[in-house]
Amino acid sequence: MACNSWVLIILAVFPTFEKTPEDVTVRAGTTARLECAAKGFPTPQIAWQKDGGSDFPAARERRMHVYRDDDQLDDVFFIVNVKAADQGLYSCTATNDAGTAVANASVNVLGMLSSIVTKSCSTNFFLKMVVKYQSE
Repeated sequence: MACNSWVLIILAVFPTFEKTPEDVTVRAGTTARLECAAKGFPTPQIAWQKDGGSDFPAARERRMHVYRDDDQLDDVFFIVNVKAADQGLYSCTATNDAGTAVANASVNVLGMLSSIVTKSCSTNFFLKMVVKYQSE
């Protein structure tokens, strides 16, 4: 009696970055661009986060766009009309069956206006307003 047998081995290769996002400094109202590319097997899925979460202002306000170049396996992440709330630490996460790799970059926004208002309610009304302006 003849017996044919074979073994199928499926390997998974941990994601490694071919391109990592770099820190950027942009003016308010302009466009911020971050790039990320990873290889591995199976092909890693790329996800973006801001300050450790997946909910951030640019996404809610539909000012965030992600373009995937399937030929080069690059993800290009855009934030248009950058605002002060977009400043923070952005993470590119590459995940496949073998695991997860993370690369971080900071987005700094110039020309941000922020205000701090304090008031006291007594017989005399007191209002103090401090305006901060961050420039280059």
